[in-house]
Amino acid sequence: RHSPPSPAWVSVNMLFSVERNEADIQVEYGEEARVSVVPHERDNVLIRVPGWAPRESVTLRVDNQLRTACWIGPYLFVGRDLHHSGSRITVTYALPEHVSTETMRNGKTYQFTWRGDQVVASDPPTPIYPA
Repeated sequence: RHSPPSPAWVSVNMLFSVERNEADIQVEYGEEARVSVVPHERDNVLIRVPGWAPRESVTLRVDNQLRTACWIGPYLFVGRDLHHSGSRITVTYALPEHVSTETMRNGKTYQFTWRGDQVVASDPPTPIYPA
């Protein structure tokens, strides 16, 4: 068991773009997910990687230099000795696709195509999901 983060840690749990006192976080979804963290202090950094992301697809770069991933449960750990204030820590991982079949309250059955945690298509199409 690992002890909880001390105040000298930056912990990134929710993966969306935001500017915070501790760090600036930028999240992009393309062919793969890319999470960039720029800590404002030279603190240890923990970045949660979603459980559905294949671990073998995860890469870690610090200032564009490939680094070995060190895991603490679902988090990538980047020690303060691996970066400086203003370094760009970048994590990438695959967005696996899968299809789910769901029956709605109206009795209609839909097949949803997922990429990572986002619906990217619906069959039959709906007003809120593309074909």
